[in-house]
Amino acid sequence: IKATLTFTTPLLLDRLDIMTRPVSYVQYEIEKNCDKPMDIDFVFGIGARCCTRSNKQTVAFKKTDYSICCGNTVQTPLSQSGDVDMIDWGYLHLCDKDAFVSTINHYGEMVSHPINQTYNAYVDMPYMTVKKSELSGVITIAYDEINPIEYFGEALDEYYTKYFDSFDDMAKAAIAEYDEVKKLCDEFDKELMSEASKLSENYMNITALAYRQAIAAHKLVCDKNGDLLFLSKECESNGCIGTLDVTYPSIPLFLKYNPELVAGM
Repeated sequence: IKATLTFTTPLLLDRLDIMTRPVSYVQYEIEKNCDKPMDIDFVFGIGARCCTRSNKQTVAFKKTDYSICCGNTVQTPLSQSGDVDMIDWGYLHLCDKDAFVSTINHYGEMVSHPINQTYNAYVDMPYMTVKKSELSGVITIAYDEINPIEYFGEALDEYYTKYFDSFDDMAKAAIAEYDEVKKLCDEFDKELMSEASKLSENYMNITALAYRQAIAAHKLVCDKNGDLLFLSKECESNGCIGTLDVTYPSIPLFLKYNPELVAGM
């Protein structure tokens, strides 16, 4: 059996309506290399530790009409700072209405669990899990930060709220528009790699890594006047924002693809 996974995060700098969706996709394709009859399931899971920063924290799960999600049982957005201090608020969504909670027992077996109880993210190690019998498909993952930025004491909304009334509406649109979004990403990726490869293969590979990293290091919101704020956010490093050592080296990328973002810095 051969399994191929394609990971896509649509960081399209000329489509801010798409770029700012906190969504990633995992496309899977399974090929049988023999004619022997067999039952094949594709199982994908993501751990609840993504929503916590301490092994003392517990998580809770809930179902929506399109996903299962998990989050810290104590929600205090943007309430602390300090080194090695990562996000522990908001809700991680595995966007599949048939997803369930599971753990792996001592025998390496997957065991499903009730959704209506709390778990220690590090001790119990629960996963949001989806099991598919189809040999190809797409898994959508989304993260609702609730409050992404506090700007001079004012909590600002995610940029995508300019286009959607709620996180749920955004997530459902992202699921429905996968084929269109994937096509846009493939076209841009081909263009970017073609241009970068003119210098060297090594430069092309570095570009592929740096492009995503530079964009992911920033958050786009609007201030109370509707002006863009494109602010760098340090991960696990004092919670600093808009620091020159992140902003300055990333500016050339944004000057090339969307200068409006530089003005928002």
